Amino acid sequence: MAGKSLRGRVQNEKGEPIAGAEVLAIPAHSTFASMEANTDPASARTRSAADGSFRLEGLLPTRHLVLAEARGCEPSRPTRAD
Repeated sequence: MAGKSLRGRVQNEKGEPIAGAEVLAIPAHSTFASMEANTDPASARTRSAADGSFRLEGLLPTRHLVLAEARGCEPSRPTRAD
């Protein structure tokens, strides 16, 4: 798949993997409103695997903000990915 790929691992504050977390990558140029509504067509989402790993492919070659949410956990702070 063409474009940039991004991979990582979702974990709790103890470093334990979080399976099934929703991971969202949004171009840093997106507005807060489009981020909340997930209306930017350049955004991408996936779910983390059993070991907490995730991979997003086909992203635009630009800086992204990455967020993760999982049931029973506090949502992550946006993290910048270049």
